[in-house]
Formats: sequence, C-alpha cells, structure tokens
Amino acid sequence: MRRAIRAGSFFVLVVLLPVYAHAQASAQASITGVVRDASGAVLPGVTVEASSPALIERVRNVVSDGAGQYRVVNLPAGEYAVTFALPGFSTVKREGIELTGSFAAVVNVDLKVGSVSETITVSGESPIVDTQNAKQERTIDSILLKTIPMGRTQNSLVTLVPGINYNSNNVGGVNGPVSVTFSSHGGQTNEGRLQLDGMPAGAAIGGAGVSGYLVDVANSQEVNISLSGSLGESEIGGAIINVVPRTGGNRFGGSWFTSFADKKLVGSNLDRFPTVTRPDSLIRDFDLNGAFGGPIQKDRLWFFALGRVQGNWKGVTNMYRNLNAGKFAAPYAADLSNPDETKGQWKNANGRVTWQASPKNKINFYWDQHDWCNPCGGGSTTTSAEANTTPAVGPDAHVIQASWTNPLTGKILLDAGVNLLQQVWGLYPSYDVTSNMGIPRVT
Repeated sequence: MRRAIRAGSFFVLVVLLPVYAHAQASAQASITGVVRDASGAVLPGVTVEASSPALIERVRNVVSDGAGQYRVVNLPAGEYAVTFALPGFSTVKREGIELTGSFAAVVNVDLKVGSVSETITVSGESPIVDTQNAKQERTIDSILLKTIPMGRTQNSLVTLVPGINYNSNNVGGVNGPVSVTFSSHGGQTNEGRLQLDGMPAGAAIGGAGVSGYLVDVANSQEVNISLSGSLGESEIGGAIINVVPRTGGNRFGGSWFTSFADKKLVGSNLDRFPTVTRPDSLIRDFDLNGAFGGPIQKDRLWFFALGRVQGNWKGVTNMYRNLNAGKFAAPYAADLSNPDETKGQWKNANGRVTWQASPKNKINFYWDQHDWCNPCGGGSTTTSAEANTTPAVGPDAHVIQASWTNPLTGKILLDAGVNLLQQVWGLYPSYDVTSNMGIPRVT
C-alpha cells in the first residue's frame, strides 16, 4: 500500500509593527529601542545602522520616528553592531549584540552634542533579556548542534528542553533518526509541530512525526524550540520546532562529519534475562555528512549545500529467519544459524540560495531531496522477516520552499512565502523477500 502526501502553505503578511509591540511578524529577531539626547528628550530622524556578517547586505538602516523610537526587524541570527548618527551629535556605536531565534534586543541610547567626527563605542553591554515578547523559546545554536554527543536530528533535540513530553525510546540516537511525536505543558502527545524557516514542514495531523521529514539540523543556522505563546505561524499553542537553514556567506567554507559504531562498542546484560536468546542490539550505525557554502556574488548572492547518508542495523529480539520462507502455508521454523536483522537507511541532499535583489528585497530558495527506509528489511519480535512490511519514503520525496521579505519601513514588514512537502510513503515488502509477496502472512 502506498500513499502520497502533499502538503503546502502560502502566506503573505503586511504587518504594522509599533516599536514596542509584543507581536512579531517574523520568526527572526529584531533590535528596537528609543534614542534621546542628554536631557532625556527624544530624538527623531536619527539614522540607526545595524551591521553583521550574518546579513547578506551587510548593513540594515532605519530612522527613528517622531517619538525617537526605532525598530530593525527580520534579522537572522548572529552578532550585530548598531550605530546611531545625527548631525550635530556624537555618533554612538553599540557592539556585541547577540541575536538568536525571535529575540527582540532592546537597545536604548543617549546622544550628546559633539563633533561630527566624534564616535563613542560601547562594548559588552548587549541585552540578555527579551522584554518585548511573551513567547517561551529555547534556541540551540550551530556550535551546540555540531558538538553535542547525540543524534543529529530535530527530534533528538526535544530531549534537551525541560517541559517537553516526547514518545520515543531512541536514547542517544541509537535507533537512527526516527520520527517522534511530542507536546508541551500537558498537551496532546501529537501536538508538536515541525517548521522550516518559520513555515510548516509536516501534515497538520499526527504532529511533526507524521510527515517523515527529517531535517539535517547539524548544518542549520539554529533550531528554535517554542513551548507556548506562539503567534499566527501555527494553528496550535504548544511545542514547535523551527529549523533555520544556513545561508552561506561571503567566504567559502565547509565541514565534514563522520560517526561509526558497531556491536563491539556496545555492552550487553543478556545474562540477566535468560528467556532472551538474542537481544534487540546495535549491529552497526553510521553517519556521513558533508556541507559547503559561500558566495556566488559577494554581498549579493549566497549558496549553501549539503549531503547526508545514515544507516542503522540492529538485531531483532528472539527472532530468526524462517527456514520455510517461500513455502505456501508452511509454519514458521526458526533458522538459529541466521538471526534476523533490521536495516534502516536515510539519505538527503539539499541546497539553499539567498539573493539580495535590492537593498530591501531578499529572496530565499530551498530544495531538500530525501528518501528513507526504516526498517528496510527484517522482522520484529512477533513477525518474521518475509511476513513483515516496511514503511518508507521514496526517492521522489522533497521539500521546496521560497520566501521574500522587504522591511519597507521601521513599522512595516512585507513577508511572503510558499512551502511544499511531497512524499510517497506506505507499507513496502521487506528488502530481500520481494519474490514472496503472494505468500500469506506468517506471524
């Protein structure tokens, strides 16, 4: 049995953003505040310049309004410096402002009357508390994603966040990158949702696990896990995993990751369970993961691409291959010389292109081609291999995403995007018994 899943979403947002609004149009961060003079009076018309290597255009400019308020929105994660300039006043520069997730950094400054050439630089005073948003969010940055000793999938990361309940016994990723359902604050067990750069990447039923889409989070920019207080980007109020893909940069760079484990690296306590002749044990687990990115045109067009192959082989508790496999109506007979195994395999390759079409218009295009088979062959504790079926997503599965943003002013952000998830999945015959599809099920 096969079934095709095609899930898509499209949105266009034109949002008015008052400087101290508690709502935020984008899943990305912002810098906001008030500019005053030495007497405490507000200063309109101040040029506020936010700069960071994370910005493809390098610099984002806004102007404070009549109340001295400003807001720089839709900022990707990274470290920022903000410069405040007004003719007749000393220029003030704030450095070391670290942004993650949807964090709203409040940076208020006072400008003093002074020489045009005078610049005051303030470092080490970046805000650490978001006083703008009620959203409860935990951010796992790229450094932690690469170094933490656990499964490198979005579903493994939920174990790091207190308050999330999840349905999985995949300790340390020993079962491979399996999908799990999750929830927060006592919600339904399948309430959790998966998003890719702020857009849904799974079916609306069954939670994130029903889609089978497994993102390579290790090469993402960051992963944001929100527990409550979500806005209109989701139909639920519970847990949401939002994976933000990397966008390349003005320098070429890449990474390679390899991990391997087999049964020689795993202990056994089989002597404590005399009724178990063969445990559900790890046989082999591997992960090959490479990524590369850089500029197609500096400050204009960036790319980032990756490929990943994962495998996971395990022994099946008390199950052996059937001596009578292929014989019609014959009873199951264990072949004790041929213990049963399950084999899982996951492949994906994706790429992202970021284009700064103009100083205000940025366009992202993302394609992820993936297929997996889990378990790809083998039976279970109660079902022999030739009678078992395999859930799988075929090689024509993919996720396509395109988005456009335009911070028109400090109060208006134009944001549009389209997202398509396509998968063909179902119950497939085991990998080595395809000639026995007509044989009755033996359990």
